[in-house]
Amino acid sequence: MPGDDAVRGIRLAPDRPGGAPALGGGGLRLAARDRPAGLSRHRSAPTAPPRLDAPPMPVLEPGTWLNPDTRPDWCEIGSIGRFAVPLEGGRFERHHHDDHEVWFIAEGKAKIFVDGGERYVQAGDIVLTRAGDIHDIVEVYETVRGFFLESGHPAGGRIGHLDGVAHDVPGLPLPADFPER
Repeated sequence: MPGDDAVRGIRLAPDRPGGAPALGGGGLRLAARDRPAGLSRHRSAPTAPPRLDAPPMPVLEPGTWLNPDTRPDWCEIGSIGRFAVPLEGGRFERHHHDDHEVWFIAEGKAKIFVDGGERYVQAGDIVLTRAGDIHDIVEVYETVRGFFLESGHPAGGRIGHLDGVAHDVPGLPLPADFPER
């Protein structure tokens, strides 16, 4: 309704100099002097001020991982961390979890066992494993480095690799049918 902004005591300012609204959705925004404290001109909702009494945000350095014994109370993630399987002397465990797991393959090329079959993976791939599904790294063609996240344990769920069977992971030449991207 025309004049409605004046009734509320808020004036709108154009996104661009010269009075024309920006194309592509910018439209009008709150003028700085009329913006309530904590409201950014780029957000439609107030931003929360930082909590001064909060403990520092955890940073997981290489060689460490977050698990139920080390995670902050507010964190519902089961566990999170990094993994690596080198081209020479690599080892891994065929295992499953009581929760879902996600891998992000940051580097390397390998063959994995997941969802009942073998698949090739390479840098940039995300692997999703359902709770209870056995998964493994069975061959490595380049050193694999990745990131894992377990979604959170159901009530009574067990932590970590379940029924894990550790084994050597052979480093092999890249197969001719390996997909190139």
